Amino acid sequence: MDKRVMLSIMLALAATAVQAARPQAADCRADEMNAFSTLPMLVPAGRGDRAGAAYCLANVRTEAVEVRNGAGGFAPPAALAVAAGGFKVNPGKVGNYHWLQAGEASQTGVITASTVHYFANPGPAPTAMLHLAKAELEIVPQPLPREHWHYRAGETWAFLVRFHDEPVKDTGVRLETSGGTQQVFRTDGEGIVRVTFPADVADEAPKGGHDHGRGGENRFVLAVGLTDQDGRYYLTGFNQVYGAAADAGRSLPYGLGFLALGGLAAVPLAIRRKESKHG
Repeated sequence: MDKRVMLSIMLALAATAVQAARPQAADCRADEMNAFSTLPMLVPAGRGDRAGAAYCLANVRTEAVEVRNGAGGFAPPAALAVAAGGFKVNPGKVGNYHWLQAGEASQTGVITASTVHYFANPGPAPTAMLHLAKAELEIVPQPLPREHWHYRAGETWAFLVRFHDEPVKDTGVRLETSGGTQQVFRTDGEGIVRVTFPADVADEAPKGGHDHGRGGENRFVLAVGLTDQDGRYYLTGFNQVYGAAADAGRSLPYGLGFLALGGLAAVPLAIRRKESKHG
């Protein structure tokens, strides 16, 4: 075969592979329209690997996404451009957890969506990355699951809610899952909310669409909203996935219990954004 023909084929295949790794506009729009929640989220567009991971924005608008890793510590975040509602994270040589965050500011308030992505490449612990205040209002895992571990149904995990780097006390935090669960928890006197993940994970997740997750996993989003003394509104969401219980026969104590499903100030704004999107 002619070398020029071979080169053309190789370039075409490479371009196809790169294009396939990028979130497509139609895919991102479909993800957002079919998302299980109207709260702000960063939704994985495929599983990702050591070379990178693609994401779509849901219920938040921005032109760039901030990315931090453990090696950066307190350094300024990297900025990734958003194209057609999506972006791709390339970890480079630094693995372990990366913090992804999108923010939308307007005259009335600020909406923030955040998540973490774990890359199998070696990398530093995310301790400093979590400690750093990354947004005005944020929900921060305390701590993140260790390598090869995940959030699981029936387990209770702690999250810190802080506003301008100060804990937000006695405030409702809403949990919504792709399994259909909706609950409201409350922060304690130190701004910590303890969330017990529900046993709503199917043995096999339905196929079709990135928001459905993989078999044996559900997506979840935690969200909190508040208004400051100047009347400016803030809404933040942290989303990730959780799996089925490690031992289906195990019954963990629900020390804090669930609070009755109630309203959260953030929800009307999120619903209004969803209705506006549908026209």
